[in-house]
Parts: sequence; C-alpha cells; structure tokens
Amino acid sequence: MLAAQGVRQVPGVVDVSIGVPIPSQGRQADELMREVERWIESEMHRLDPEAYR
Repeated sequence: MLAAQGVRQVPGVVDVSIGVPIPSQGRQADELMREVERWIESEMHRLDPEAYR
C-alpha cells in the first residue's frame, strides 16, 4: 500500500541487467523458475559483491 503522499524519491543509482533470453517452451514452470532465480542471484552477486560477504 502506498502512503497518502505517494512514492518518495531519493537520489541514487539503479543498476539494470538484461540477460540473454531464457527458453521456456516445453519446460515445466518450476524448472524455469529455478533457472531464473539462479540467474537473478548470480547477477546480484556480480553487481554488488560487497553485499554478499
């Protein structure tokens, strides 16, 4: 739920990472989700390794 004043904006940097397409045709949803989660976790470690020490 948003506050009555809306979203508060603060200065900062937003890192965006776009990976290669992950094939989904013919795959089970849970298998696909595991691969997506692994990719997201590896990207998070790559983008901010200090946060994982």
